[in-house]
Amino acid sequence: MNSEAKKNILLVEDEAVIAITEKMQLEKKGYIVHPTSTGEKAVQTIIDNIIPVDLILMDIDLGSGIDGTEAAAQILNHKDIPVVFLSSHSEPEVVEKTEKITSYGYVVKNSGIVVLDASIKMAIKLFDEKKEHKLKEVALQKSEQRFYELFEKAPLGYQSLDSDGKFLAVNEAWLGTLGYKLEEVVGKWFGDFLAPEYVQTFKERFPLFKAQGQIHSEFYMLHKNGNRVYIAFDGRIGYNPDGSFQKTHCILRDDTERKRTEEALKAKNEEFESTNEELTAAMEEMEAANEELIAANNSVQQADESLRKSEAIKNKMVSNIGDVIVIIDENGINKYKSPNITKLFGWTPEELVGENTWYNIHPDDLEAGQSFFSTILTEPDAVGTTEMRYKRKDGDYVWIEISVINLLQDKDIQGILGNYHDITERKQAEDALERTIYELKKSQEVAKVGNWVWYISQNRVEWSDEMYRIFGIDKKQFTGDLSQVISNCIHPDDQAEVLRSNTSVMEQNTPIPVEYRIIRPDGNVRTVWAEAGELELDKTGKPMLLRGIIHDITERKQAGEEIQKQLREKETLLREIHHRVKNNIGNIEGFLILQDEATNNPEAKSAIKSAIVRVQSMRILYDKLLLSKDLHEISMKEYIEDLIDSLHDVFDKKDMIIIEKQISNFSILSKQAVTIGIIINELLTNVYKYAFKERDKGVVSISIKKSENKVTLIIQDNGIGIDEGIPGSKSSGFGLTIVKMLVEQLNGTYSIVNENGTKSVIQFEV
Repeated sequence: MNSEAKKNILLVEDEAVIAITEKMQLEKKGYIVHPTSTGEKAVQTIIDNIIPVDLILMDIDLGSGIDGTEAAAQILNHKDIPVVFLSSHSEPEVVEKTEKITSYGYVVKNSGIVVLDASIKMAIKLFDEKKEHKLKEVALQKSEQRFYELFEKAPLGYQSLDSDGKFLAVNEAWLGTLGYKLEEVVGKWFGDFLAPEYVQTFKERFPLFKAQGQIHSEFYMLHKNGNRVYIAFDGRIGYNPDGSFQKTHCILRDDTERKRTEEALKAKNEEFESTNEELTAAMEEMEAANEELIAANNSVQQADESLRKSEAIKNKMVSNIGDVIVIIDENGINKYKSPNITKLFGWTPEELVGENTWYNIHPDDLEAGQSFFSTILTEPDAVGTTEMRYKRKDGDYVWIEISVINLLQDKDIQGILGNYHDITERKQAEDALERTIYELKKSQEVAKVGNWVWYISQNRVEWSDEMYRIFGIDKKQFTGDLSQVISNCIHPDDQAEVLRSNTSVMEQNTPIPVEYRIIRPDGNVRTVWAEAGELELDKTGKPMLLRGIIHDITERKQAGEEIQKQLREKETLLREIHHRVKNNIGNIEGFLILQDEATNNPEAKSAIKSAIVRVQSMRILYDKLLLSKDLHEISMKEYIEDLIDSLHDVFDKKDMIIIEKQISNFSILSKQAVTIGIIINELLTNVYKYAFKERDKGVVSISIKKSENKVTLIIQDNGIGIDEGIPGSKSSGFGLTIVKMLVEQLNGTYSIVNENGTKSVIQFEV
């Protein structure tokens, strides 16, 4: 392992020898190992951030304090970190308990450093993938939030229509302009909101809009309260990746006040033209009849005054409308600029009239702008609208929208008449919307999360691009029919569960998250997780629309199944190990018996017999484990009775000693059974050696009872008892020292007293 890539491992193990061995093995594999002996110390190490830790190897049994599972739970409540349980336990309930806490791995002790190293690397890999997945989910959520805020808080009205002209979405500004609620709009035909005289126009122009890709138009729409609202409308077509129509993207601006101003200006112009006609008639009358000269002169003065007032009104109106009025000759020279250009763009009309209008256009827009102007020049009365960047007097460029008509043949205008206004905010909103949509698509692709919309009454769905990638479906061939999706794409065994979730939405208004398998057209089976957001209801309270996501969890699912497979393989391996250990113990026992037969030294024979009975207790335990279905628990009654019988057969005084057994039938963990077996072995060995010296018979009573979770073991003989007054008596020998240490390991209590012989009482909890 590269030194720069070394991982820090916190090893939590209460057995010092085992901890030292595992530390040495792991350091040889290139890890930095920090051992600690209790769960409390492990928790404090992580909380106080005492040392850097990349992974925790956690034993389960950790002495008198909290066990490994509790320590892991406390650590994970404070910090997300991979925890691999390293324990002698292989009981299913223990493994299941650890899986509820964390799922990075479970390794049985003595499985070997290769298995342990592979499990650590797998856990670190899974943890890194989990962190990466979380980062992608956070990025996706932020992208979706930015899209929602931009869409909902845009200053201009926004709408999107499907290919039939029905609303797919509108924002708050749109609803505020026309006074409707969202459920009163979505799904309705756009023509239903137009003033009657514009309905037929929409029918004719909507196909042209879809064919050309963009449009500018102005028309009256109906406010919910019945008022007419004059709307300036700019739209573009959104396309699918294959170039087919997807939806419209349209920005709407309330130009009611501007329209009223223009209509008032038109009325005044008509009044002005009428006044001119009256003046002409008056002058003709003056030429025909001198006697009416005074009256005609008065009429002329009145007409002049009316004209002056009309011009004053027109100038005031033009100065306060939102669009600059311009007249340009065929060479692009400004002939007229309305006074409001100073307020809107900083220039005075005098600074621009007589100058080339293209001097104020951004260099990157010159070619397209001049091409548009040339097209207008080709035909009298030709009209058009375009967008370009225009330089303000302060040097900044802003986006403008200009609409023009060719009136070169008109004797009063003799030029290209146009009006333009600042659309910079609208362009920024459109650009931000396009960026957000792009970011959302990329985030979904990285996270393998697609979003969908279900139009419930039509049983039709719309998918994001990532949905097509997850399902492996060609977007061109997708009809949106949910019934076809379920029958053609969802695994037959999972279709009922998906239909149950859909039925819950329609009948109980409650979406149910569901995991199911899909079958791609190439036969590849994937596993997905589907989850819905908020359900939208129509005015009658029935489900109308549901949005949600689908997450491809195939790799995560496969990783979980692989872990289960490895656990089953380790269970088989453990049973084989028990079998081999049992055979090896049998060989050791046989060698000891042969040695006993070949030895005549009394002290050596005594030591060998002690060794034989200790080995027999282990061999009997493995016999019972291999005969049971469960490798982790053993019957106390069968194990102890066989153990006592084996011990009795070993010693020479077996014929003179009567054994009385009162052992309850209950199961106990194999680890505790080994400890109890050694304790009984040591105590009975002492009885056989010392209790009946200089006697020809004796009785030994052995009782094991279980009450709730407490076990009581009593071994009593009617021998000579212990000599409490002699410090060096056999009661303080090696065997009883082992007993005391083992009882402490069980977190139990031990007492030995004289009571018509020697009585040993041991109590512990299970």
